[in-house]
Amino acid sequence: MGSDNLYHKRKAKNVNELKRQKESKSEYKTILIVCEGKKTEPLYFREMIADLKLNTANISVEPSDSTCPLNLVRFAQNKALEEDYDLIYCVFDKDSHYKYSDALNLIRGLGARYIAANSVPCFEYWLLLHFGSSSSSFYGGSKSPGDEAVNKLKKKIPGYKKSQTGIYSKIKAKTDVALANAKKANSAAAAAGTDDPSTQVNILVSELLKIRSEMEA
Repeated sequence: MGSDNLYHKRKAKNVNELKRQKESKSEYKTILIVCEGKKTEPLYFREMIADLKLNTANISVEPSDSTCPLNLVRFAQNKALEEDYDLIYCVFDKDSHYKYSDALNLIRGLGARYIAANSVPCFEYWLLLHFGSSSSSFYGGSKSPGDEAVNKLKKKIPGYKKSQTGIYSKIKAKTDVALANAKKANSAAAAAGTDDPSTQVNILVSELLKIRSEMEA
């Protein structure tokens, strides 16, 4: 009997908590951002969301429990079953992941709600674009493509490491530069029939900035 009462109390608490969360949402899109990493990407987007004063009841950042791009998309699918999000962004790298293409194909088949915010070779390329445009390949060197990008970024942000906090605040003044450079890099890659280098993180960043702008209108 006691365990039954405890179960019902916990269930009621969970229902009330979900109700409070729904009531606290703002009148704009609900967005799920699923990240491959548990450090760099979640830290960046959480800092950005806080800086833009966006409602975390509307915009959720969830690190995937796997670094495999395909598993990340499946993780996003499972998370989307818990709540009806308007948009679901999957943030992942190509680097040397052999399931990268499978992840992109799965996203294409899931409908317009699912958007790939992928980077080639990795998220650090998006960060590099804050400092200038670059169309040089990261593949074919002695190190992994991801390590090549990190090494280049360390020249722009001395001491950079994936667990570092405050990266967004260091470079947020250059966000418009990064958006312009991403557009240029993506166009150049498409014209060359390649994806190296490129990034779709700009799509997600633009969406968050758009919400902030609409709030101020």
